[in-house]
Amino acid sequence: MYVPPEEKYWLIKRTRRGSLVTIERVGNKAVVEVTNYEDMMDISGLLNAAGIKWKGHRKERTFIPREKRYGPAWIAEFDFSDLEEVIMNLEDRKLLLE
Repeated sequence: MYVPPEEKYWLIKRTRRGSLVTIERVGNKAVVEVTNYEDMMDISGLLNAAGIKWKGHRKERTFIPREKRYGPAWIAEFDFSDLEEVIMNLEDRKLLLE
């Protein structure tokens, strides 16, 4: 599925632990950034259980608003066509606040 670069998608939510989850479209990929280690593990486990093919890494120097400091963030990248399933799974498991 080709997604024109001018079509933007951006979503920011919080988890029950208060960490920030940012989801954005980059080309044909969806990129999820999470700022809390426990949430990072929960979300990566959910992606694995759902069979979503993703790649991820940690990145330093991301601003964490709740803690008012810079720190590491976990980044996952997967096909944008899987985004709806990922968000539904995150909300069903009560990982994201509405």
